[in-house]
Amino acid sequence: MSIGHVLLGALLCWGVLGPAMDCNATDALPAAGQPEMAAPSKPGRNYLLNPQFANLDAASGEPANWFLSAHATTGSYQLSARDGVATLRRVGPEVWGLLSQTVPTAGLEGKLVEFSVDVKAHLTNEYGEEPFDKTDLQVVLRGVRAGSNALFGKTDLVTEQGPGMDVGERDWHRRSLRFRIPAANEASALELMVAMQLTRGGELWLRDPKLSVLRDKPDAIAE
Repeated sequence: MSIGHVLLGALLCWGVLGPAMDCNATDALPAAGQPEMAAPSKPGRNYLLNPQFANLDAASGEPANWFLSAHATTGSYQLSARDGVATLRRVGPEVWGLLSQTVPTAGLEGKLVEFSVDVKAHLTNEYGEEPFDKTDLQVVLRGVRAGSNALFGKTDLVTEQGPGMDVGERDWHRRSLRFRIPAANEASALELMVAMQLTRGGELWLRDPKLSVLRDKPDAIAE
């Protein structure tokens, strides 16, 4: 497991079922003050909140329901959003920056889901030839495995990321991660974080993030 995955887990203040995962380069939490909505899962529905990157916080500049974090301080990364596009830019030496959202999993238990984002990139080696970790999508799902002692806390059930992007220019393309949410009889107290990580110099443009169900019928974990 990469250090980036461990750090993602720490951001949730939570620590493996090993579900099937697929990563391709292809092509809402409600706004602050609005209640969360729980509904049965529906194929095609977007389970992310504020996928338009709207309602920017006056102090942090973060879109509602999205969180900017970094290795030590966020001063090495700048986040802005306009017309449905979020821009994550590296301006300092901190080795990673994350734009993430913690997603409620009610109604998703036992489902195969996909986290996908349109990404455009301008990446450089300004901060070194070998990045600390991959620049790409990441997923961390934590919870209490069935039969384990809840007093020991949550463990990592899914920790996955994309293959990474190299230095250079990349026009708009779709990137995605597929993974399975454990069923209710397999794990409980689930916490899901989806994120885009920047570890190279340069900047990323992100639009139309989506978390959707690919298979609506619960099924057993593949051995």
